[in-house]
Amino acid sequence: LWIKGDPVKGFTTVFKIELKNSQGEVGKKYITGIEPKWKKFSIPFSEFMGITDFSSMEELVFVFEDRIATKKTGAIYVDEIYVSKEEK
Repeated sequence: LWIKGDPVKGFTTVFKIELKNSQGEVGKKYITGIEPKWKKFSIPFSEFMGITDFSSMEELVFVFEDRIATKKTGAIYVDEIYVSKEEK
């Protein structure tokens, strides 16, 4: 996925992505290093600890936690979210 912060409105440089499956498992990954220009983030499924079955994913959640947000107002833009499987 590609992410950038709004340089005029301001933005936090960190937020959390959660994946949830039909078994109630939740995997979390903090995204850091957000900048005012588009930046590509590639996150392997193995970094979403807590999920054992990725075949029944139901939710992708963006979480802005008050305790870790570097700025509490502003705008974050997300584009080109995609999932791919690399062949070994």
